[in-house]
Formats: sequence, C-alpha cells, structure tokens
Amino acid sequence: MSATVFSVFEITRRIKELLETEIDRVWVSGEVSSLKVHPSSGHAYFNLKDERAVIACTLWATTLRRLPHRPQEGMRIRAFGQISVYEPRGTYQLNVQQLMPDGEGALQSAFLALKRQLEAEGLFDPARKRPLPAFPRRIGIVTSSSGAALRDMLRILGRRWPAVEVVLRPAAVQGPGAALELAQAVRDLNALPDLDLVVVGRGGGSLEDLWAFNEEPLARAVHASRLPVISAVGHEVDFTICDFVADARAATPTHAAEMAVPDQEEIRRRLARDGRGLRLGLARRLERAHHRFDRARLARGLRFPEELIRRGRLDLDRVADRLRSALAAPTDRSRQRLRALERRLTQVHPAEAVGRARAGVTQLAGRLERRVEERLRRVHTRTELAAARLEALSPMRVLGRGYSIVRRSADRGIVRLASDARTGDGLEVTLAQGRLQCRVESSELHAGPTGKGTVERPATSTGEAGMGKGEQE
Repeated sequence: MSATVFSVFEITRRIKELLETEIDRVWVSGEVSSLKVHPSSGHAYFNLKDERAVIACTLWATTLRRLPHRPQEGMRIRAFGQISVYEPRGTYQLNVQQLMPDGEGALQSAFLALKRQLEAEGLFDPARKRPLPAFPRRIGIVTSSSGAALRDMLRILGRRWPAVEVVLRPAAVQGPGAALELAQAVRDLNALPDLDLVVVGRGGGSLEDLWAFNEEPLARAVHASRLPVISAVGHEVDFTICDFVADARAATPTHAAEMAVPDQEEIRRRLARDGRGLRLGLARRLERAHHRFDRARLARGLRFPEELIRRGRLDLDRVADRLRSALAAPTDRSRQRLRALERRLTQVHPAEAVGRARAGVTQLAGRLERRVEERLRRVHTRTELAAARLEALSPMRVLGRGYSIVRRSADRGIVRLASDARTGDGLEVTLAQGRLQCRVESSELHAGPTGKGTVERPATSTGEAGMGKGEQE
C-alpha cells in the first residue's frame, strides 16, 4: 500500500486548519521577550516564553493603540488571542487581542471559577436563549447616563429606526456596588409594560473596569429577565459573564444598537423591491386572465351553447350505459358463484359426511380394541414365563429336593468341603423347612467326579433340631 504524499504547502495548510479550528481563543501566560514595534505599520512583534517553551506573538497596531497596558521587555503578562499559522515560514503564532499584567491573574481566576459554576447550572444553555424582536417599539437601556456608549447607541437607534422609543435606566457601570445597581436596573425595566427588549452595556476598559459585568448578581438578574437581553460590554475582544448569560452578545454598544432595531433604509429598499415584484406579479396575473377571457369569449361553446347541451346529453347517455354494464357484471358473476356453491353443497351433504365419519370411528374403535387385547395377551404370557423362571431359580425349590445349606455356627461361613469344619465345630443346617444345630464328631474326604475330595457326611451328629426335619443327598 502506497502512503499519501503531501506537498509542503498542503501539509502546512492542514496544520493551519487543525490549529485554527481545534484550538479556539486562549489565554497564554508568560514573559515578554524580543519585543519589536514596526516603525511604519505600528504592529508589535514579540515572544512569550516560560522556563520550557517560547511562542511568537503578533499585536496589530489597532489593538495596541487601545490597550490600557502596553507590553514591555521582560514584563510578565497574560495574553488573549487566537492561534494561527504563518504559512510562508511554516510557523505558528498567537495573534494577541488583549493582554494584562500577570498581577491580574486573581481576577481572571475568579472569572473562570464563576463561569464554570454558572455554566454547570445551565445559565449559558443555548436552548434557553430567545430570539430578538424584529421590530421593537420600546427598548430599555441600562448604562451610565454620562458615558459615550449611551450617546453612540442613541445616535445609531435614531438613524436606523427613529420610530423606536428608548427608556433609559441609568446605573453605575464600574466600582463597588455597580453589579447590584446594574442587576436592579434590569429588574426595574422588566417591571415596565410594553417593553420589548433590554440592552445592558458600557464602553471598553481594563478588566477591573469591566468587572461589574462579571459578578453573579447581574448574571442572575439577566437570566431571570422575562425580556430578551443584549449584552454590549467593552470592545470585540472583551468577554464577560453577562455576555454568556444574555440572549445575544454585541461586540460593542454601537453593534448592540444595530442588532436591536432594523435599518430603515434597508426596510425601504426591501419594501420598494417587494412592491416592484408585487406589481410585476399582479400585471402578469392580469395579463393571463385577459388571455383566458379572450379564449373563452372566442370559444365555440359560448357562441353555440346548444351544441354543448347536446354533447353533454350524449356523454351522459354513454356514462349511464357504462354504469349499468358495470353494475350488471358483478351481479351476474355473483349469481354464477352462488349456483356453483349450491351444487357443491348438494354433493357434500352434512348427513353423508356424518355417516362416513361414524363408520370411520367404528372401524377405528374395533381396531383399537383388537390391538389392546393382543397387547394384554403378550404381556400376560411374558409375565407367566418370567414367574416360571423365577420359581425355577428360587433357592427354596433346591432345598425342597432334599438339599441343605451348612454354615459354621461361629462365623456363619458356608461349609463346602470337609476341611472347612473341624471336629467339635458347631454347625447350622438350613433345610426346606426349619434348621438343625449339629456338632462335628468326625469327617472324612473322598474323591468326587472331578478328582477333588468331597465331604461324605455320616448321620452322626449331635445338637438340637430346629423347626421341621431335613434330608441329605
């Protein structure tokens, strides 16, 4: 199998796509080194390093000019931005969008901790975010009454949609107690009737300046709002807890005003375009209606209506004939099927079927009775033969022919040879009826048919006789 071969450009492009899609905007902490500000463009280039690694950073002039803290050589900072790949050199870098001295790490840690808590509670769930009204009539704004953000929003709202009514609920946007005041302002606007939308925001600033929008009271108030809320805090790179909870996030207060209302010029252009389309569509429909009217007016049927009547009558007669044929055909087929079923029923009368069934049952009952009797005779014969065999093999029949069983009284051992008993041993002789208790006075051996000695028992024995009497052969 051949391996895939990439060009340098292709592999660099794949690495760029992976980095820029898999790694979102990140915060990176480190020490500034090799700082250089380009004299003509104003862009800043530097490295951010720690004890084990270095990453190149780019800070565009537009971002550098509005930063409250400018980077300095050897300064420890936290930089926020997006990873990108510079394809001509095949290197990756961090495009910095915001930075702060490393001393602000405590605020950042508090921000991340509250963000994790509220996210776990579901306050950031996209499913709960509501759409913004397309044509709001009254908009509530929560911001500082003296800030530039309010002036920018009023200017944009008046230009884009002069018909909208703005309700201002002034509140402190930074400093101690600002978060509680902002939260109360959101609740006050929700209590007003006929309000369609709430905008909460302020202009840009440092992390400390924006901190009121990162506190839990404001996040809870925005989450509990019955009205859709637009969060417009700081600049495009500034993210606050209020942004995550709100129904929509605007990059700037100006952007929030653009999101809140439609553009009247765009609406006029759309109405004009739709009006032209509507007039053109109506003209086309009217023209088609005129054509249809002319065709109908010149049609032969309208000029000679009696022909239409005659043609209709002929069509009606043809349809009636077809209907009668269609209704008669199923009836004829049903009659034929009924006659065929009657013939089959006559041939297969229930009485005949019952008679055949009874004859079959009688025949089967006779066969069953004969087989049972035959089986019983065979079983009886086998039983008699087995009983006869058992009787022939019974030890009592052998004893009945005059044989006896001789055992030593001491150990109940069977005596087969004369040598199995000594003089003076007690013997027990079992007969067909009863037993004898005997004692050996003498014994003698003689040769039997096989050449071995056998016992010849004399009729001399002592002892008490048991029940009955025996005979020896």
